[in-house]
Formats: sequence, structure tokens, C-alpha cells
Amino acid sequence: MTMPNTSLLPLPFILLAVLLSGCQSKLRTATTGAGAQLPMQTEQQVSKEVQHLRQCQQELKALNTLQAASYPALQRTFEQLMRGAAQYAVLRTNVNENTQDTVDSLYRYRVNLLCAQINQAVLNRLAEQGGTAQ
Repeated sequence: MTMPNTSLLPLPFILLAVLLSGCQSKLRTATTGAGAQLPMQTEQQVSKEVQHLRQCQQELKALNTLQAASYPALQRTFEQLMRGAAQYAVLRTNVNENTQDTVDSLYRYRVNLLCAQINQAVLNRLAEQGGTAQ
């Protein structure tokens, strides 16, 4: 299986994408360059999650241009989430399957919530700009 081109993404970003793509402890594992064991996912699943995270990051950058006041807090939250995912990925195989399922779901929820908040902020700002341009 070949992996999608992720050379431009930092390791935490890739780790989180792998975690979000439906981790199951019964799957085979692969070792990252950092020594963390990750479940093997299909190329399509990982690619989809990488694209989702890239889009979220792009919208966050757009928000910096559109509404710089709300950017720093969301950027900090995004970076903290990436760091937490990297730490979790290293420790994941040391905890039981139930804990893995729970924490995997937690990260999936937190990423989806944060990305929805970023998307909503961008949409609201663009709509505000569109309303004043008339």
C-alpha cells in the first residue's frame, strides 16, 4: 500500500489523520519515524482525513486574513490538538482497546468540532462582507 503525499505536513498532523481515519486496535500496525505504532489504514481513509485537516488548516489561515481577532485563539487550539494527538499516538498501544476506542473518538470529536467552528467563523465573516458590499 502506498501512502498519500504527506511530505509537507508535520508529523502530528499525519498522526492525527491516521487516528481519525477509524482506528481499530485489531488492525496491523506500522511504525512511524518517531517509533510510534499506528494502525494501518487504507490509503483512501488516510488521504480523506489528511485532506480534511488540510482544508481545516486552510480555512484557519483564511480566518487570519478575514477576522484576525478570532484567529489566535483558534490557532492555539488547533496546535494544542495536534500536539496532543502526537503524544497520544506514541502512547496509544500502551493502553487497552476500550481506552483506545474512547480516546480515538474524543480526538475525532474535537477535530470535527474545531473545524466546524473555524468553518462557521469564515462563513459568517464572508457573509458579513457580502452584506456590506451591496
